[in-house]
Amino acid sequence: MSERTQDTLANLTILQHKKGYRFGIDAVLLATDLAEIVGPRVAELGAGQGAVSLAIATQFPNAEILAIERQDGLFELLEENVSTNQFAAQITCIQADIRALRDTRKDLAQTMDLVVFNPPFFAPGSGRLSPNQERREAHQTLHGGIPEFLEVSRWLLKPRGRIKAIAPPSKLAEFFGVCAVSDLGPESLRMVHARAHDDAYLAEVVLRRDFQGELVVMPALVVHENHEFSPEVQARLELQCQAQN
Repeated sequence: MSERTQDTLANLTILQHKKGYRFGIDAVLLATDLAEIVGPRVAELGAGQGAVSLAIATQFPNAEILAIERQDGLFELLEENVSTNQFAAQITCIQADIRALRDTRKDLAQTMDLVVFNPPFFAPGSGRLSPNQERREAHQTLHGGIPEFLEVSRWLLKPRGRIKAIAPPSKLAEFFGVCAVSDLGPESLRMVHARAHDDAYLAEVVLRRDFQGELVVMPALVVHENHEFSPEVQARLELQCQAQN
């Protein structure tokens, strides 16, 4: 796990393990199109090497960001990437299992305006099993799945605070199931397609505490057009989204 690569996202330098968990387009989608829902305090659960938290920080310089990661190797990269990109004053890194936060960090209860996450969603032993432990633990629900991530997010959120998550469409039932038995309500949903005629392979979902309105299903997002990234995705990759006023 010692071999690393130096990659870029817009003006950010992202160090990653060559054979470990690596950020992809899902991280970019999670970190962008936030202008309407971002608040002064943002938390990322399962922050990995920090690509999402760093992307949010560079778009919203007034936001305070809490990046939470459990794995030792990823947390080391997270701290190094935050320091290298000079965001230590804006991003606070915590190494923790999210399931323990309510016992170990009671001060964080109801302090966040927005929580973002790209959760693990494969049950242990299912899906394509990576031989790499870091990647395997990032994708499998060994330390909590969607219900646990939502439960912790709700605990972190202020009243009327929001959650934004990226997940496969097949996992939306888990999101809506939690909403049915809590004060979280689905506010918006957007399906992501690799190409216009392909089935959706990801979903962007926004939930809100104490939300009583109707779910808005937004126009589909197409990632590739004419063998290139679509204009919207290219803008997101360049972190060209409307910043806070």
